[in-house]
Amino acid sequence: MTYPISNQTRRFATVVALISLLVLHASCSSIVAQPPPVAPVTAPAQPTPWAGAAPQVALGTRIEALRLSTAFYAAPAAPFIVAPDETVIRVTLGSGTAEQAEQQLDAARAKAPESVLLVTLAGKITITGAPLSLPARTCVFFQHGALITAEPRASASALVLIKDAEMVSLSPVANPAGITLGGLDGEGFAGVGIQVVGSGKVHLDGLAIRQCGGGGLVVVGRGGERYADPVSLTRSTISDCAGGGLTVKGSAQFIALDNRIIRNGGDGLNVASDSALLANNICAGNRAGIILAGKCGTLSRNQIIANATGLRLAEGSDSALVSENAIQDNRVGAEIMGTNSTVESNRFANAQQVVIGGKGNLLQSNPGLSVDAVTTAGADYFRPPTFADAHRDEVVWKANGQPAMGRFDLTIASGPAPMTAAELTQRLLAVRTANPGKVLVARLVGQFQVTTKDGLVLPDHTCVMLDGTLSNDQAEPCDQLVNLVGKGCVSFSGGRVVSRSKVTSGLSGAQSSNTLLIDGVNIDLGTDSRVSNAADRKAVNGVSSKKHVGSFIVRGCEIRDPGSRGVWIHVTNRAHVIGNRLFGGGMTIDFDAFGNNSTALYNSVTGNTYHSGIFLEEGVKRNLLFANHLFANEKSAIGVYNHGVPQPTEHNTIACNLLADNQGADLSFGGFNKEKPAYDNYAFNNRLVRNRNAAAIIFKGNSRGNYIAQTVLVNSPKHLINYGTKPASETYTNNAGFTAPAQ
Repeated sequence: MTYPISNQTRRFATVVALISLLVLHASCSSIVAQPPPVAPVTAPAQPTPWAGAAPQVALGTRIEALRLSTAFYAAPAAPFIVAPDETVIRVTLGSGTAEQAEQQLDAARAKAPESVLLVTLAGKITITGAPLSLPARTCVFFQHGALITAEPRASASALVLIKDAEMVSLSPVANPAGITLGGLDGEGFAGVGIQVVGSGKVHLDGLAIRQCGGGGLVVVGRGGERYADPVSLTRSTISDCAGGGLTVKGSAQFIALDNRIIRNGGDGLNVASDSALLANNICAGNRAGIILAGKCGTLSRNQIIANATGLRLAEGSDSALVSENAIQDNRVGAEIMGTNSTVESNRFANAQQVVIGGKGNLLQSNPGLSVDAVTTAGADYFRPPTFADAHRDEVVWKANGQPAMGRFDLTIASGPAPMTAAELTQRLLAVRTANPGKVLVARLVGQFQVTTKDGLVLPDHTCVMLDGTLSNDQAEPCDQLVNLVGKGCVSFSGGRVVSRSKVTSGLSGAQSSNTLLIDGVNIDLGTDSRVSNAADRKAVNGVSSKKHVGSFIVRGCEIRDPGSRGVWIHVTNRAHVIGNRLFGGGMTIDFDAFGNNSTALYNSVTGNTYHSGIFLEEGVKRNLLFANHLFANEKSAIGVYNHGVPQPTEHNTIACNLLADNQGADLSFGGFNKEKPAYDNYAFNNRLVRNRNAAAIIFKGNSRGNYIAQTVLVNSPKHLINYGTKPASETYTNNAGFTAPAQ
């Protein structure tokens, strides 16, 4: 059984309206049936629809007055729920008990055991001795005013139970005038609002869970090592529960977006799972706002406000990214007890700012957080002066447990004629030698020219602000224009870095060990990536991180025409590419062999010519691509592939990216052979708009176990083509897909 044509039309009309409200792309509001050819793109990419920084919240703002930032989640829409040949059975539940509701569901499923149930909740379901249990392949929709609630003396463990199931969703009926939350009211009973046990591929959207004694949502997944089998919570409110708001364990790649978790007696978000993504949530008035354990979690643009403890990176956390959050009005802002995490560009204003434990963590560029708050070992402190933040703080760097380093400011002007990079290097080194124990803060004014293969070499503990241009006009090939090799802390910000002759990299942190920031630099390597022979291209990489050790951040840069890669993440952990605009190139952000535990957030990528705009390749794992905008690229927007290494490309998360007007597939998955596959990767709520290839999603050979969920598909010729089947088909064979339909 398939959807009637009228329902398909209604679903696509709904998603077009939602996308236009989100201002996803300049032309999304005028989608046509036969789009014109893509005009050549000659200008750098524009900021993403999510461009910005940490939420701006006035101190002392009441919890009720807090407002979410621009939403990341959009209501999904696709031609089918799980497969083109699926059988769909519709069920309407009126008012009654949980037992009566389950009898209706069982009767409907008996007609077709492998069917998908579309369940409309139109009344009030009351819970007494047992929860409402939802089976696999069930989509529940709350009509306006529908409610699941407990009787006064209910003994059930939960209002809703999802046990040993998959492909289950709960969401409100679509409302063009605005989201209407589906209601679950515990009325103070002792159980949990929603309990997910031994289940995966479960998506909860637009729910209001309140007054549950045992907590709002408790998730126990099917194992912490099981990827591409996640649970998500979006656009929901969990409030006034005696227990915690949300507790998660054993569910890798858990995602929570655009939620309000407020006034709960326990912790707001307590997530002990690898590769979690928590973004744009209000966590306020709880015991702890957010507790994170597990590897490679990402927290971005949350409002963590008025809790006893704002954020706790627990002892089990490792390699987390905490970026652009508002952490304020808490008794303790953050407790950092894990390892190797990067806490950067957050706003701090708390009674006690931080408590430091663990080891290998980094506190970088956090407004409101001074070195005075870092009194114990466990974290480095780095606040580099940049063009965006030309502060005058005396302390720029304090290494783990070591005395703070003061700063030595200097200005070097080129004069009327360009100064060579070799001379500039020698001047910096001389000042470095004369001022041991100080961080150099160097403002470079004028025109500087690379005349040797080494380029400008930065010494240890050096922060450079370029007010001018560094260019390369020499005839001989150059390794890099800027070599960020110095130990300790190094930053480079501002100015233009331009190459008019052959160069391997614009800025390189390759082979170095330091804490490194590249911020607000205009990099133009002027190379046509259409040159078929790579050896004939004038440049290769805009930014290289090859074999870098330490936190490596590229933020707010414009990178144009690199020849091959805009940013190369290779044999590197903890590289974060945030809020950049990239044009041209071939693999514009390339997560290459052993480039693990890293992120690409809020970037715009356009004009890519011969390969994927963002490429996950050669056995990389636990990377996150979130809220990027890839448009008008000539090849695939995002590619997941493996060719040359025995380790699979696996366990990566691709969430809430806007992929529009691309000539190749928007999402592509494949491996060279069965020993080198691409598997167990997770694509969640990506918006695929006006794709101009044969299909928006392509599975090549040797892709398996990948999970594509809650996709927004608009005006593309086909949903997917699976070339791994012979003949090619429109199925998820060897992979999985689930898109809860709009009602």
